[in-house]
Amino acid sequence: MDSSDDELFFPNPPYFSAVDSLGPSIDLGRPSLRRNHRILLQTPDSGENSNDSIDGDLDDGAFHKGALQQPQRLLDLASKVVAKNCSCTVLEVQKPPLDEALLQKVAYWAFPQDLRRVRSYAYLTDRLVSWRRGNSLVKDEKIKEMSQVGFMATAYIAKHSTMADTRTNSEIRVSLMFEKQMIISSSCSECKSEVWCEHIIAAVVHRIKNPHLVRVHAPMTESLSNLDRTQLQKLLQYAVNEDPAGVLGKIFKHIDDIRNINSEKNLMQGAPDPTFGGLQIGDKSQWELSLELLDKRLIADLDSMARSVSYYNYSEGRSQEYYPDNYDIAMKMQSKFFTYITPILELARQEEYLAAAEVMKHVANTVIHKMLKTARVDCTSLSRLWHDLSHIYTLLLIRTEDLAARNLLLSAAHELNSVTGVREHLIEPSQWAELPPLTLLYSSEVDKVKANGTTLMEPLIAQFLSPNPVNLRQLLEGSDSFEKCLYDEDLVAMICRLETVFYFERDKSCQKLVRLTFMVLHKLAILAQQDSVIGAALSLIPESRANMSLDSSRLSVLATRSSAAAPASSTPSSLLSQVIVPVTRSCGKGKSARSSSKDKHPVKRFKSQYDHVTMANLSRGHVAHAMLYALKLLIGTQKVTNMELANRKLLTGFCLQALELSRHRTMMTADTITHLEHDWLLKLETCICEYLQNTTVEASAAVIMYVDAISTHGTKFYNGAYPLVLLEMLCHLCTKNEDLKASKGRQLVQICSEILLNSTTCLEKVTLPKPRASDLFWEFVMEGMNISRNHRDFAIRKFHVITETFLSLVGTDTPQDVELLVQILQHFENIRTVPLLKMISKDLRIHVWRFKEEHRVIEAMLRFSIHAYRESQSPLNLNADSKRVESVDREFVFSLARKLGISSLRIFSETWQNIFSCKDLQELIIFLEPKDGENLNLPEVVTKVIMEFYEAKRFHEDDACLLLTRFFLPSDPSYRLAVEKILENSDQYHACALFHLAQLQLQQKQRRRDVMDQEVFAIVIKAFERINTITPKLLEYIDWVFTACTRNRSDPSRSPFYNKMIQCVCQYAKSHPEVILKVLQNMEQHQVLIRHSSAVDLGNSLIGAYKEHFLCRFRDCGHAAYMTVIGEMQRARLECKHYIKNGDIDFDSEVVEFIRRMHNTKKKLMKMLDQEFP
Repeated sequence: MDSSDDELFFPNPPYFSAVDSLGPSIDLGRPSLRRNHRILLQTPDSGENSNDSIDGDLDDGAFHKGALQQPQRLLDLASKVVAKNCSCTVLEVQKPPLDEALLQKVAYWAFPQDLRRVRSYAYLTDRLVSWRRGNSLVKDEKIKEMSQVGFMATAYIAKHSTMADTRTNSEIRVSLMFEKQMIISSSCSECKSEVWCEHIIAAVVHRIKNPHLVRVHAPMTESLSNLDRTQLQKLLQYAVNEDPAGVLGKIFKHIDDIRNINSEKNLMQGAPDPTFGGLQIGDKSQWELSLELLDKRLIADLDSMARSVSYYNYSEGRSQEYYPDNYDIAMKMQSKFFTYITPILELARQEEYLAAAEVMKHVANTVIHKMLKTARVDCTSLSRLWHDLSHIYTLLLIRTEDLAARNLLLSAAHELNSVTGVREHLIEPSQWAELPPLTLLYSSEVDKVKANGTTLMEPLIAQFLSPNPVNLRQLLEGSDSFEKCLYDEDLVAMICRLETVFYFERDKSCQKLVRLTFMVLHKLAILAQQDSVIGAALSLIPESRANMSLDSSRLSVLATRSSAAAPASSTPSSLLSQVIVPVTRSCGKGKSARSSSKDKHPVKRFKSQYDHVTMANLSRGHVAHAMLYALKLLIGTQKVTNMELANRKLLTGFCLQALELSRHRTMMTADTITHLEHDWLLKLETCICEYLQNTTVEASAAVIMYVDAISTHGTKFYNGAYPLVLLEMLCHLCTKNEDLKASKGRQLVQICSEILLNSTTCLEKVTLPKPRASDLFWEFVMEGMNISRNHRDFAIRKFHVITETFLSLVGTDTPQDVELLVQILQHFENIRTVPLLKMISKDLRIHVWRFKEEHRVIEAMLRFSIHAYRESQSPLNLNADSKRVESVDREFVFSLARKLGISSLRIFSETWQNIFSCKDLQELIIFLEPKDGENLNLPEVVTKVIMEFYEAKRFHEDDACLLLTRFFLPSDPSYRLAVEKILENSDQYHACALFHLAQLQLQQKQRRRDVMDQEVFAIVIKAFERINTITPKLLEYIDWVFTACTRNRSDPSRSPFYNKMIQCVCQYAKSHPEVILKVLQNMEQHQVLIRHSSAVDLGNSLIGAYKEHFLCRFRDCGHAAYMTVIGEMQRARLECKHYIKNGDIDFDSEVVEFIRRMHNTKKKLMKMLDQEFP
């Protein structure tokens, strides 16, 4: 099967047309003794033009050019009929007996003539692997010789030559026995245990495709009876001479028995003839062996699935490989267990109903008994398999016209239905993801069937439905047009017929499927018109038109009316009436179609309750899914059919109505619709949306119809339960088509605005199924991977498209447009759904250029962007990708604020701490800083925000004092107020920021600059207290402090600030050896200070700092970093030796020994320390 989704939905088998096989006219009179005794049937070559593909390999050899050029003789036609319908037993007792020539003709036609029929039987055990290999053997001309004697054929096939194969016997012998154009027995010398091996298939394919290469003789008895004594003796001697050792003993054993007049051979009349007599007593036929092998493989696969489910603790993952527990037909067709259903479909397609019924009986019995054995194990895949098998059982019963096959199916269904013990594992039919069952149609018969059981109930209900109505056959065959076709049934029955055609009667062109699907869609559209805005628009149509009766000719009328492109100026009523026309619904089989009084009143808006609303005898879920499913079938035929433009236009109208009806599933309570149902419906909707996205001209009329209808009645028709998928498609189709964009753009803007203004109400009503545990797990593990979360983001993605369409079409030419845009942006501030906020922000970033001149719009955008940015900063919404998203959103906020200027800071006043960090706010203020010369006219809000910045109880970065120098002068009162706020809030500032403030304050003193004073040194002390991480900038400030404390002193040690500085260093930098080293380096420039006692204090502090530093380093690093840290220790030891007397000795005794004691369990580290510090 092909890998694409549509082709999986429509598997390649059986796109074949039924062609009658007409064979050649052959003169098979008794040959003369002077001619070759081997009779060679001369038929034209039909195999040279065969295809290499599987379908090409199914071309029958009897279909050849020239066969229709001359009429066949009556004798040949009669031989074909006899060969197809009479077994060897019937022919053997025929009076008068058939002569040799006639038996030869019958034997020729008794071999299977149709490769498709052979493959349908071979598929029971083959699964196409052996079939492909067998066709390859024929294509590679591996058939060395093949002959046919009566009803037995023998072929010799060459083995594939390999280096390991050194046996002299390099041929494989295949023997085939057949009658009534069916293989009844086969044997292969190579594959003795297989029923349909590649060699058997190769022999059958070769005989069918190349009959002119096969010698055909009459059965052995007839051939021998025409030989005289001399010929018989010569025949026997030649046969013995070919293999004397193997044959001679057996020959003379039979001679001895024949000479004995009392032997069993002489007491019996005649002699055995393996070429004319079928199977021996006790032998199993090919069919029986195939069924046995099918049962064995099915039981083995069922056991394997049960073991895997039990082993994996009832997990659904492993069992999905065998049969998926979902509603996806394409996925099921690729599963392992569907290979047991495929033979049933293949046999039924070849009209082998009795064989298909027998296979169905075997498969159903095996599965139900396995369910009984594994009743304690909750295997959802097995329950799903039985559920789907029951449905195909029902369709086969509906399709079967053979009385014997129907009786076999019904008797087996009665037995299976009475099985008890599996009721808790049966799956209830779904109204959202499955087509309506027949129990809705024959509700009166359900109770009678339930009295005997419920295990297999639907097939017993299906017996009340006629197999194949005459009017339906005329519709499918195309003998009646839609206008003249009289076929009409209850909608449930029509949908069952549709599925039957899908599984059993699809031809290569899919015309049968297309015809019936259009009929079903037409009826569904009419039934659902009360639930559509189109139906509401029909109230505008005069009552005389609203009383039209339902007949099949409406479909043609609808297609014709849809073919004409509706002008943009048409009224809504004239457009809406083209596709859906109000009619009186059929009341079903056996009921009169009387119109009710309700049909005369305008259609009203539906209620908000969804659970118990029905349409005729169907629920909204049934109707919505039936339309989606039927459209999926119809769209899948587009690859093999050329649909007329009128029908394509009609198809787009059906697609839009189906998407409108699908809105109901999004408003159901979480316990009403499951995630499996939701996934399947979503896939159907996606298929329809992809089709609509590729349409061009044909979608215009339907789009105009819906836009006009929604514009006329307003979105209030939907009562908040908006058809988001429909609106998404309308937006896409309108914006893609320039004509529609020009004519319907204004109406679409109004529709989108109504939806967006009620978006919060709609989101509150959306109750999609709760996500599975596996969904939540992968979302947690793979945060930021852009995974598809169908259960949470469905409505959000639709609103994103609606928002993008609105922003791309709305203008700012009139005050009303500006007011509408501002109103919607203000409404967006009520949204709390972060993914939706992010999508709206993305749309605004794309379209902001269109509104750059409207300050009201820009301000509304800024306020919304702040709201979205604030909501996205919630701890529940952070993920691995949040930094990148945060950067983009922040830049967008900055750009909008820049468009409004410095005055936009009023929007951030008093609320910025919920949005930004101090660093972000500082960047924003600097980003909005006016040009030179404008500082004198700063709004008061700027000063207010700056003061809020400095008094905020949040961490301030190292450049936090930058705003002081950019916006204030030292003489300004605001400057002094800001300094006071910094000092009051100093515990929230970086050490560098406080050092910077001290430096600024010292520069403002009236006396000599850069000389420390008491007030400034108080700030320095606060800075030392805040030292945490060491940066190059911090070390530069240490240099500045040292300089300020020792400047203009011949003996700096006598400076009061010097001693205080040394105390601060020893107290607050005891964990930072870099700071102590920086001070020691500065002291080295003053010899007085080196000899001062403060140097000893700093040395001791340095040893202690290294001790704590390396303890943390070895605790945090791994084995691979040991050498790096030891290298740091060696450099630190040299520093101690340089600045401290006996510093190296102190380092070894204090630091190295301390590390040895604390990490004595790390053998590798101990060994390396012993080597580097002996």
